[in-house]
Amino acid sequence: MKLCCISDTHGQHKQLNLSPYSDCDVLIHAGDWTRSRIHYESEAADFVDWLEAQPFKHKLLIAGNHDFYPAEYPGRFKYMCDKRGIYYLQDSSITIEGINFYGSPWTPPFYDWAFMANEIKLEEHYDTIPDGTDVLITHGPPHNILDKTLEGFHAGSFALTEATKRLDLKTHVFGHIHEGYGRKGLSINCSMVTRDHRMTHQPIIVEI
Repeated sequence: MKLCCISDTHGQHKQLNLSPYSDCDVLIHAGDWTRSRIHYESEAADFVDWLEAQPFKHKLLIAGNHDFYPAEYPGRFKYMCDKRGIYYLQDSSITIEGINFYGSPWTPPFYDWAFMANEIKLEEHYDTIPDGTDVLITHGPPHNILDKTLEGFHAGSFALTEATKRLDLKTHVFGHIHEGYGRKGLSINCSMVTRDHRMTHQPIIVEI
């Protein structure tokens, strides 16, 4: 199976041309597709319309800390995705062509954003990731893996690091820390924008 991985488009999704990657089986967006928290419902609808039109057999989505609409109205947002054939995961899993995917939006606290929790609460969330998960999709990174900010701070979650140790993953997809973009072993930080929100990064392709 071939995965096209993107994250952190922050309202700039229409700048992306994903046609060159249409041979991939699954498009994954690992959260932060919203630009602001003011018009989040209309932004969510615009993004989901765009995602539906992308040339992939399967489209899989989680939320990030900027995505307030699914944080406040998870049922409405899931329905919005379901009727367009998009898989929305919020601490939940799905099996696609024999591969088990699990998605979770939570990250450590940083100002007043959505889907944030301290490490104790994060551990409770990550403990629910089932054994047998092949592809883990979280918005944020584990601690010390593609999580270093420009200030030199490692912003990833300790609880997520521990959770990944018990899992036999084929890959782990995330974003959140824009300057952490890249690949390290099985870990993929696929943030599309830079720290100053310029859309310069390319999708990361994973074969499993």
